[in-house]
Amino acid sequence: MIKTYKRLSLTLRLTLLFLAAAITAFSLSAVCFDWALRAQLRLRDDSDIVARVEPLRRVLAQASSVDALRASADTYLAIAGSRPGLQLVILDENNDVLLSSAAQAPHGSTLPRVELQRAPNASDVRPVQADGETLARAVKAAARLGASGPRVDLIIASLDTEQTALQAHYHRNLLYIIVLGTALSALLGIAAARAGLRPLRTVVQLASRISAERLNERLPEQDAPAEVAELAAAFNGMLERLDDSFRRLSQFSADLAHDFRTPLNNLMLETQLGLAKVRTTAEYQALLESNLQEYERLSRMIGNMLFLARADQAEVALKKEWFALRAELEKIAEYFDGLAAEAGVTVAVEATGDLYADRLLFERAVSNLVANAIRYTPQGETIWLHGVHRGELAVVDVTNPGAGIDPRDRERLFDRFYRADPARDGRSGSAGLGLAIVKSIMTLHAGSVEVVSAVQGETSFRLTFAMPSDQARRLADDESKRAGVARVTTPNF
Repeated sequence: MIKTYKRLSLTLRLTLLFLAAAITAFSLSAVCFDWALRAQLRLRDDSDIVARVEPLRRVLAQASSVDALRASADTYLAIAGSRPGLQLVILDENNDVLLSSAAQAPHGSTLPRVELQRAPNASDVRPVQADGETLARAVKAAARLGASGPRVDLIIASLDTEQTALQAHYHRNLLYIIVLGTALSALLGIAAARAGLRPLRTVVQLASRISAERLNERLPEQDAPAEVAELAAAFNGMLERLDDSFRRLSQFSADLAHDFRTPLNNLMLETQLGLAKVRTTAEYQALLESNLQEYERLSRMIGNMLFLARADQAEVALKKEWFALRAELEKIAEYFDGLAAEAGVTVAVEATGDLYADRLLFERAVSNLVANAIRYTPQGETIWLHGVHRGELAVVDVTNPGAGIDPRDRERLFDRFYRADPARDGRSGSAGLGLAIVKSIMTLHAGSVEVVSAVQGETSFRLTFAMPSDQARRLADDESKRAGVARVTTPNF
């Protein structure tokens, strides 16, 4: 049943819900109307019964004897029974029937008597059994024959037959109204659902026209209803992201083709020149060395791309451990001593505290930043590696002086294959993947990387790591001691 309902269209679902709501409303209204009708009929009957007591008392006061009462029976019956369903019974002091308008008098022995001193009211009317199975509502009141004659009891009853017939007629008419109202509600529900869902169908029609070549189109939000406007806004947001992803993918493909083409062209050109004529052994050796450099460059590019692809799919398993920040940063600085000396710069370390991270990936991220800093630091300047662990955060800064980074380049600085340097001849040796790898490594660590740079001033890349609590650190230390595994890593950038 639930599966069938889930397959129904929204129009049919809304119609069924509208129909269920209408049936519920009609049914509740019918119950309320029936209750109100019963109450109104009962109030009318009770008031009518009570209103006949006093006239009968006055007429009975004029009768001189029981015989005179029976002789004027038509008068009393006319006063009491002028409306169908009303019955009159007069009892003597021994509860013997003196006068009755019905073949079988209502049972009045259980009714409380309203004494002569007061007039009856609606609260004195009680239910009684009239003739076997017929129910009635009756009042019992004391009266006197003549001025000083014997006391008698008046019982005026109203049978439920008339009320039952009236309610049955009312129920039939009410059933017809409910059936017709439900049918009309179903038709109106279909029309209302179609009208209400028309903006949604418009959105569907517009969305069906969008393709990979038309991702710049957007769904209208201003004139749509609130719910459809939210859907259109969410869909437009998705289109924005898709459009941006497609542009990035297109740019990525172009950059990838360009960066692969450069070393491949170098390989082909140098090989063609080497084959153009017979070369000496030294010339062939130089050619092979040049080709080897290009192969190594291609290998690094492919390795970096594979790492980024695995990082995007969260397939890089982190092996976190605690290690001293200063010792690790000094190890990285020592690794770059030769490259830094060749560029005429120095790498200095200032760090305190420990870090909980994947040591290999941490070395790779910092090494990429240091290599980048060496490339853009003027001769004679110093690159600083700062590290500090405070509470639940550990921060590592790689700072270098230089020309700075143009603000227009900062938004795309961590994009793949993006280089702020407009020269794309590849002579710098950079493939534009280093900073993208840094960002992926920090994403894997649930951390962040940000850059602060001033034109003709210092440029600082900050890596922020979230640190576990002291209790978690103790547990990690115990786990490391039990494992007893030492890892030796080499920076790879």
